[in-house]
Amino acid sequence: MTVPFPLRQIFVPGKIIQIQNGNTIKQLALIEVEEHIRHVRVMLDWLYPDASENLKRAADWHDIGKKIDLRFDYANKLETLNNRTDERRRILTDDFYGRATIESVTPDESAEAYLQFLKAKPKEHIQTRIDGYRLQPPFGLHASTVQPEDLLNDLEPRERDYLINLIRLHHTFSPERLVEAAADHGQKILDDLYKLIVADHFASEWATKVVHQLEKVEEKEFRREWRFAEKTLKAEGDVHEVKRDKNVVFGQITLNCESQQLTLNVNYYLQDFYYDGMQTMKRKKQ
Repeated sequence: MTVPFPLRQIFVPGKIIQIQNGNTIKQLALIEVEEHIRHVRVMLDWLYPDASENLKRAADWHDIGKKIDLRFDYANKLETLNNRTDERRRILTDDFYGRATIESVTPDESAEAYLQFLKAKPKEHIQTRIDGYRLQPPFGLHASTVQPEDLLNDLEPRERDYLINLIRLHHTFSPERLVEAAADHGQKILDDLYKLIVADHFASEWATKVVHQLEKVEEKEFRREWRFAEKTLKAEGDVHEVKRDKNVVFGQITLNCESQQLTLNVNYYLQDFYYDGMQTMKRKKQ
């Protein structure tokens, strides 16, 4: 099965995977917001075939904040969205839901804007860690900032509140917030939140494995078995490269869980990016 690339007219990276050689970042693999969401929905349908319609909708919208709440200093580097602060959220919301819009941002333009964003303030946007680097994403606190009006209009008030709680809680939960959500919606919302987090985790981990294998990141051991919560997923065979066209790569991996198979298709955009924090620190000492 082939998946269109990109999925929307305005390409915004929702997941950024570093391709490193030792302490040096060589490239970045950018996965579109809607592509990551597609991975999560596929994973949810596979792992939890009894998922409710509300949970499926929450999976479809759980990362809408990554698309519509872009950091100001990233969005302003996109010509289409530059100096359109008042309109930006509406434009991005329309594109997220697949509504017609005359604006467009290509993967090339989005990747270049992200590089400019990183290099403009490297001390803030590229943080050195023991296991590598933490790159600031082009979005902020994407879960907690989603508002009820960001969701589609054909929702009953209680249904809208249920979905908003799932979207906000999947990244920013606390005992108090969980208790409040359970008080309003019962045990069901806690069960759905659990399933959403499991699907999100596995989708992210296996997409990363696909990229690391296809781009031959030697430092990353290919673990063929991954357990999280009550589920154990196993890779059947190797990661397969279906197509590579300049900067766009289409890969796939077949997974097994409880004798059920899933072929996960992963599209990503490769951007060259040389950054060696260790060399930078050495030069400063000299």
